[in-house]
Amino acid sequence: KSTNFPIYLSKKLSPIFNKIFKISGNGAFPIVCGMLSGYPLGAKLTCDLYNENKISKSEAQRILCFSNNSGPIFIIGTIGTQMLNNSALGYKLLAIHIFSAITLGILLGIVSKKCIYHKSSIKPIGELLNTSISNGIETIVAIGGYIVFFSILYTLLSKTQVISFLSKPLCIIGMDQNTSKGVISGLLEITNGWSIISKSSSNILPFISMIIAWGGFSIHAQSMSFIAKTDLSAKKYIFAKFVHSIIAGIYTYLFI
Repeated sequence: KSTNFPIYLSKKLSPIFNKIFKISGNGAFPIVCGMLSGYPLGAKLTCDLYNENKISKSEAQRILCFSNNSGPIFIIGTIGTQMLNNSALGYKLLAIHIFSAITLGILLGIVSKKCIYHKSSIKPIGELLNTSISNGIETIVAIGGYIVFFSILYTLLSKTQVISFLSKPLCIIGMDQNTSKGVISGLLEITNGWSIISKSSSNILPFISMIIAWGGFSIHAQSMSFIAKTDLSAKKYIFAKFVHSIIAGIYTYLFI
């Protein structure tokens, strides 16, 4: 984010992103990277740019709400090819995921004020390398820690039948057992959620799409480790991910 690439991307995408999302050129970088690289890079880059005063608070809050997304490799490879045995469905789910995030960004832009352009600065290569390595190690350790923690938590909740208990209300309203357990599990951790849902005989794609967009509390915890270093609202971010999941589920039902 401190090299020439964000500046180049900002200049190229600034007119488009400013018109569609009402954000400055610098805001293009976390949006594009968040969609290409997956959770939680969108949140990290947004918070970093805000802390460096390259985007405004209003701008950062909105970008945070729709830039933190699942990556193409996970959706196409893991879900489409590995789980559903259909790479074409993976591409369709990816398109829905991106389109629903863009929809959320447009809706947020409608109710916001136009943002001004913020200038970017280029740091010396030595400082860039040192900062990149330090931030990379810190981020990898933090993400790994959260993954381990939520994996253990999920195992404990499963063995103590807590997830089964919480899924019973969904079974009462007509949802089958695997889908209901998958939805509850997906609220906590997306991998376990869609894995359970895949065993269901009902129409599972809208639920899988919703879980992908939601991200799970495991992802949210990773994202909030970056948000905590700012004065941005974690509550607004969580609510936006919930709205994103609803939009993704509706789009999946309508188009797939």
